[in-house]
Formats: sequence, C-alpha cells, structure tokens
Amino acid sequence: MASLTASYSATISQVALDASTGRDWRTSGTVKAYDVDGDNIYGTTGYRIASFDGENNPLNILQPSWATFSVVGGLGGFEGPGSEEYQASFDDVTQTGVGPVPDIIAGDWYRNGGGGPNVQDFFTITLTAPASFRLGVIGDQTTNAVPGLIGESSDAVQVVGPGGADSGLMVSGTKNSIPDYYLFDITGTVGDVFTIKGRNDIGWSDNALGGFFVDQIPEPSVSLLGILGALGLILRRRRR
Repeated sequence: MASLTASYSATISQVALDASTGRDWRTSGTVKAYDVDGDNIYGTTGYRIASFDGENNPLNILQPSWATFSVVGGLGGFEGPGSEEYQASFDDVTQTGVGPVPDIIAGDWYRNGGGGPNVQDFFTITLTAPASFRLGVIGDQTTNAVPGLIGESSDAVQVVGPGGADSGLMVSGTKNSIPDYYLFDITGTVGDVFTIKGRNDIGWSDNALGGFFVDQIPEPSVSLLGILGALGLILRRRRR
C-alpha cells in the first residue's frame, strides 16, 4: 500500500463539464456532484480569477502550499471591473456559505484567436510538492452585449503536462453567459508544470477564459488503507 503515498507520476484525466452549478460555485447550499472534497464549494484549496481590479490583486489569487499559479505571457489583456456589461457574474470568491452568496463580475483573460480554432496557452500550475487535485477551468463567462461577443469565451479546454500527459480537448456545451466549469483530475510531483489551454471559438476574434480553481483530492484514510490491506490479504489467501 506504500505506493498510494509515494511520489506521483504526472497524469491528467477529464472528469466532466459542469454546466449546472452556474453562478453558485462558492455556495455550499448548491449541491455539486463533482466537488471532490465534500464541502460543496469549488476552489477551497486555491484559485486564480479576474473578479477584482488588477489581475494581480491579492483577492484574485489563492495559491495552495504545494503549487504556484501563473498567467502565460503574451495574453492580449485582462477584463474585470468596469466591463460588467460584457462579462457574466458568479459568486464573490471572498464569501462562502449556504447562500445566497452575493454575485460579482467573473472577468477573464483574453488573446487574439488568430482567425481560426487555435488552441492557445492561458495559465500554468507548477507543483512545489507532490499533489493530487481536481482542476476547474472557468468558461462561458462573456455576455452577448455586443452581437457575437458570447463567442469570445473558449469553446474547448485542454490541459497538458510533463511526459506527454494530455487531457485532450473537453468541448463546451451551449453558451448562455452563465459560467461553466471544465473539470480535470491531475496528479504530479515536484517541478511538474501543467498548462491550461483554451480553443478559440471562431464566432469571435478573441479567445478568453475566466480563470481556474483547484480542490485537493483527499488521501485515503488510515482505516480505508487498513480495509484495502485486509482485502488484499484475503485475495492472496484465496489464490493459494
């Protein structure tokens, strides 16, 4: 059973596109089928969002002890407060609870899409310790205040890591200006870098994502490890 707590090799797998949580990502009273740590709040362990003035505003960033978050250089811009007309809203990240949690602008980072369905780099997560976590990438964060602007948000998300680890593209559903969450499970070890990518929706010239969050996947409890060990012993005896 030692392998359960040994250093990880990099893996990335798709979980689901959560289009039902909507604005209530920090509302514990809204049940989330894909919340991995059981508190019904997304981003308990960390996040990198665009809700508050200035992309490096400390309110936009919560990094866990085992990782650092970065925005990839060369992004065309950051759109947060002051662009409420063009951005969807969701729960204020600084508040949690059963609800209702006050809403705030979701915001985003964007880059020129290049006129085609290009897959472009947005964010990186660099591990400073071994970790296993669920990543949520925020999409569908633009409105249609300008005809076609709803297409600015990426129409698919991909996560890549070391050693060829690759989630493949997770494609969005129907856009409605209510944030969606692309969910992936990731494991890695010290120094592993995971890059979050968005695919340009050719309905708009820019390609944008609202940010991301992480929730640490709980390790098996001591009692569960004991049960698994006993089960393994029984199976070995039966094979003799």
